[in-house]
Amino acid sequence: MKERTFQGVSASHIVTLPEGRASQAACRVDGGHPHAHDTTLQCGQLVAHGDDDIAVLAVSADQLTKDMDGTVCRCTAQDKSGCNSNIETTFTLDVTYAPVVTFDPDPTHSMLNKGEAVNLTCSAQGNPTPTLLVLTRERTKEVLTTTQSAQLSFTIRDVDCLDSGVYRCTGQNSQGQAGDELRLGVRCPQQLVNFPNSTLQVAAALGEPAQIFLEVFGYPEPITLTLRRQEDSTGLRLSPRYTVEYSTTVSPFGLVNVTIFNLAETDFTLYTLIVDNGVEKGLIYNFSLVKESSGGQRSVNSAAIVIGVIAVVIIVALIAFILFLVRQHRNQHATELSGELATVQAESEQYDTINDVAADIAGPSNPSSP
Repeated sequence: MKERTFQGVSASHIVTLPEGRASQAACRVDGGHPHAHDTTLQCGQLVAHGDDDIAVLAVSADQLTKDMDGTVCRCTAQDKSGCNSNIETTFTLDVTYAPVVTFDPDPTHSMLNKGEAVNLTCSAQGNPTPTLLVLTRERTKEVLTTTQSAQLSFTIRDVDCLDSGVYRCTGQNSQGQAGDELRLGVRCPQQLVNFPNSTLQVAAALGEPAQIFLEVFGYPEPITLTLRRQEDSTGLRLSPRYTVEYSTTVSPFGLVNVTIFNLAETDFTLYTLIVDNGVEKGLIYNFSLVKESSGGQRSVNSAAIVIGVIAVVIIVALIAFILFLVRQHRNQHATELSGELATVQAESEQYDTINDVAADIAGPSNPSSP
């Protein structure tokens, strides 16, 4: 009994196959009397039968997974009598596959308080064994640490709000790379990314909408957004003309958008915006709406007039230049014609002179008698 030679067979009877690639394995029975009548090749739960001295096992791409790595395949046969069987022959499947990476333990989300420490540990399994692990802070793409082994550990001490976000551990071997993600959240109140030294003034026009965008960061995301006039304690968000919305950009950063539609006279005043995520005191931000000055509009109109005048001057200059070129062309043409006429006249005069000289030489045609 021996297996048929096929790609990957070695003297140690180990067959190396990549995960996800359809393959075939076969075994054939040699010798014996009578010859083998029923041949079987079994690899785990997959079984192939042959009515003669050979059995061929076809493994689909979906069936050839990393779970089959290390599976022992057995080839057996019996003769027609059913009484005699061969000595069992085996080979082992060596299925190669890209790394499988996990954080240890495997939380998808971890909540921390400011000042605490957190240990990020990840490991990778693959065939062949992963040779590189990389830990990255996704928001900044900063590589925190790397190792040339199958396990990695990194400690962040005295965590702060900006340590919130997604961390990714990536493993690599000859078959490819894969990774796992962990989301850290460090409790901290919402804050402005760029805090102005004075109250923001937003210029807007009567009857038009006004928009204010504020970039903030904090964790968790805001749970309440409140907008009110400073002379009125009642929130304005319930009015359809006032909207306050929050959207996450890259954790822990986000954007607060305040919109006031169809501005009326009473809208030009001071406002207070409160962004609260339930941690400590919420973010309190003041801004004011001011009317766009009419002088600004006059400036725009004046600029438009100046631009128009410049355009007219350019057009007139272009037309004058074209007329100049036309005149030049005409003058040049007239000069050429005058030259040609002078040449013709000179030739005519020369011809007349020649005729006169010839006449003088010849003398009179009928001389008078003495």
